[in-house]
Amino acid sequence: ININSSTSTYNNIFLNTTLNTSQIIFSGTGSDRNLTIQWYFRVRVLNETGSGIENSFVNVSDKDNLQVFTSNTTSDGLTNMTAITNLYMYPTSRTDFNNHTVVATTEQYGDQIRTVNITKSMTFDMLFTLPIINYVTLTPTLAYTNDTLYCTFNATDPDSATLNMNVKWYKNNINFLNQSVNNYLVG
Repeated sequence: ININSSTSTYNNIFLNTTLNTSQIIFSGTGSDRNLTIQWYFRVRVLNETGSGIENSFVNVSDKDNLQVFTSNTTSDGLTNMTAITNLYMYPTSRTDFNNHTVVATTEQYGDQIRTVNITKSMTFDMLFTLPIINYVTLTPTLAYTNDTLYCTFNATDPDSATLNMNVKWYKNNINFLNQSVNNYLVG
């Protein structure tokens, strides 16, 4: 590919096209000649059974943390297909925008942050799983009116290193105490 100032080859966009960038030649004079390489990209947000999660908010940013696009997912968990810029090339320089950061936020599962190197058109899957409650123990096992109850629990989340846990105590079906354990460290 020859990008030549004498033939008005300015602002060239290659979308969904595989090419060898080492074979691109900038000839002639002038620094305003450029080439942009873009790929189609979308995100699919899935739950632990592989079903799409509707109304997840997805934000994609480039290596410089500049927002590339945002979208809400459809009922099948997909965002819109969007053209993402992978590379700008000029006669004397090039700017690579990888790696990209993808943040998906769901109401039920919380947030997940992933990194992706976009070098081809793709659908990028983000799988969310619910935290696993390993055990809950109440002591004493047989309690009387004036006994003090103790609760211990352990939970893990495959998607995150920390959890926020909410503990609710009930007496005669009436909630009388709520306590949050924030940034519960797994492990």
